[in-house]
This record gives sequence, structure tokens and C-alpha cells, in this order.
Amino acid sequence: MGVDLPHHACYQRRAIAERSSIADKPSQSQSKKALQVTFGYSYVGIFFGVAIVIGYFGGRWLDGRFHTAPWIGLVGLLIGITSGFRELYRISRQYQRDQKIADADAQAAKRKDQQK
Repeated sequence: MGVDLPHHACYQRRAIAERSSIADKPSQSQSKKALQVTFGYSYVGIFFGVAIVIGYFGGRWLDGRFHTAPWIGLVGLLIGITSGFRELYRISRQYQRDQKIADADAQAAKRKDQQK
């Protein structure tokens, strides 16, 4: 009733490989968080387009009302473009703050692991 060493070694290698592949995969909560972050920032493109369209058509409506075509329409377009870039800037600053916090947390966890 001896142990077949090559056969036993095969199972050990498989177990080690499975453990390392499991460790490399992100957890379900990490995947959900990454998906939430992605969706949180993905609206910027939509916002940019909608802001431009609203600005332009709002300006055209005012042009029709005050008979100033095309000047208020162009001003509305510029306001829409400006608000789109402003939102893009705001979101990029928020992303930078989130990354700083995440980096600080990762460094703190690394220091904590090194102290153990």
C-alpha cells in the first residue's frame, strides 16, 4: 500500500496551480466594484453630447423667440461645449482623488502585511 510518487506529485502540482489561479482572480466584490466605477464614469460621453445638443437647441429656440438668428444659437452651443468640458474636468479630478485614496489604502495594507 505504497504511495505512487509521480502520481502524488501530479496531484500536488494541480492543487498548487489551482490555488495560484484562484489567488490571481479578482473576487466577486472586486469585480462588482470595478464595474460600478466603470459605469460611474461612462456617462461622461453621453453627458457631453447631451449638453451640446441642449445648449444648441435652447439657443435656437431663443433665436426664434427674439429673432436674433444665429447668434444665441451659437452662444448656446458654446455654453453646451463649456459645460461638457467642465463635467469632464470634474470627473477627472474625482477619479484622481479616488486613485490617491486607493493607492494610500494599498500602501497601508502593504505596510501592515510587512509588519506581520
